[in-house]
Amino acid sequence: MYKPLPKNLTIKKSKINGLGVFATKDINNNNVLGVSHIKDLKAENGYWRTPLGGFINHFTYPNCKKSKNKFTNNLYLKAIRDIKKGEELTVYYTLYPMVKSYSEQMQDDLEPIVTAPMMEME
Repeated sequence: MYKPLPKNLTIKKSKINGLGVFATKDINNNNVLGVSHIKDLKAENGYWRTPLGGFINHFTYPNCKKSKNKFTNNLYLKAIRDIKKGEELTVYYTLYPMVKSYSEQMQDDLEPIVTAPMMEME
């Protein structure tokens, strides 16, 4: 029988946005929760979302992270701290690498001209 989510998760109304993924049991730190995105070059952004990936919400201080399987390139969801029953699962959500601005790239390329000690205030 097909189950779109592991038995310790459910989808319900979120206070963050629309629907979200919630723990139905306590989840331990470092627990792998399942596949959130399946690598497929035919997909618009290169991935198909599973129900786990489709309903998880972004949060600045998440309790989960995405990890890439180096053999399949599929993305998995993993707890980064203990999650209590009833708590919404969240990630800092982006599929794309962070791109630095032109000025940030230029700053990274510059070598320091002088390394001076910090000035002390009197």
